[in-house]
Formats: sequence, C-alpha cells, structure tokens
Amino acid sequence: MSKLMVIIALLGTTFAAHADRDDDREKLNRAKAAYAQGVEAALESKLLDKRTSKIKFPGTGTYISANGVCNDGESIHSIYPIQFCVQWRAKVDDEWKYFDSKRKAEGRNDRSVTCTRKVDRFFSHPINYTKEVCTLWRAKVDDEWKYFDTKRKAEGRSDRNATCVETAMVAASMPTTYKIDFYAKDRKDRFDNEWYVGSYGFDVQACEM
Repeated sequence: MSKLMVIIALLGTTFAAHADRDDDREKLNRAKAAYAQGVEAALESKLLDKRTSKIKFPGTGTYISANGVCNDGESIHSIYPIQFCVQWRAKVDDEWKYFDSKRKAEGRNDRSVTCTRKVDRFFSHPINYTKEVCTLWRAKVDDEWKYFDTKRKAEGRSDRNATCVETAMVAASMPTTYKIDFYAKDRKDRFDNEWYVGSYGFDVQACEM
C-alpha cells in the first residue's frame, strides 16, 4: 500500500472517530435535556435508561426492586411473590450434601454450591427493628491477639479471618424512600457512569388496603 493510501485510511479513521464522539455528545446532551424537563418527562423519555434502586429485606439476603414493594406505615411488603431458594447442594468428600442456607453450603465447599429447590414467597419486614451487630473483633498480629472495633481494621492487621467476640443490639430501619438513576441510551454498557445523567428520589408506594 502506498504512503498516500495509508494517509487517506488514517484520515478516514480519524474523521470517523470524531464523528462518533460528536454523535455520542449529541445523544448525551439530548438525554440531559429530557432529564431536565422533570421527573415525569424523565420517566417517559425514550432517550433515557432507568435503574431503580433495590431494597434489602433484613435477615434474608434478598433484594427487591423498590417499585416491587409497598409501605403500610409499619412494615415494607413485597407486592408480588419472589422466588426464594430454600435448599442448597454442595459436594463434600465426593458426596452431595444438602443445606438449608447458602452460607452453610459454602462453608463446606465454595465451588460446587447450587440451589436445588425454590419456593415462591411474599416478603414482609417491620420498618423499625433491632439487629445484632459486632462491636469487637479479634485478630492475631505477630502471634499475639489484638482487638479492634471494626472488621476492616482487624483484617488489615492480620492475613487471617477476623473473629467477632462481642455483639450488641442496635436500632435499625428499612428505607422508605428510593431513587431512580437515569443514563443516556445507546451505550454498549447501558449504565456507563460517563453517561450518567442524574437521579430522582421517590417514596415507597403505599400498600393498597
């Protein structure tokens, strides 16, 4: 290929890259304009992808999209039944064993764990509740036991797992508000932070009586 052809090919690639960037910038600007029109316009806009935050139900490890729960004033409820795993399987000493929680199964084998039985269930939990938290952690540092007020500090001083040695009950609450993040569309990664436009906050919907 002649030098002239190489130069032409490079120029064509450069122009195409600039055109793509200009097109991306225009898409982002249109998405920002749609978002700026207000929450209703943002929700209806076809220029925006939406990501709704999820709410965790304490003690279950289950997260449900905030638009799939409701608030009755005292508790948060799932509106629809959610599939929930109630039995896990793991291979222990070349034999399949069954467990009632994923944590127990992973404690015996962290590679072969699979869910073997699911049930549909509704979730419900009081908004205000108490929970047990660890307040003192122990880790061995230079062959001597040391105590820390957080797990991160304990593990930062020891290459072995830290152990909780003291707990306390503290007040906690489930969220009654949530947010929806908006992103400009037409991106390979739909939720690329470079294309993040903004967020709007919402109250968890009231339950229908």
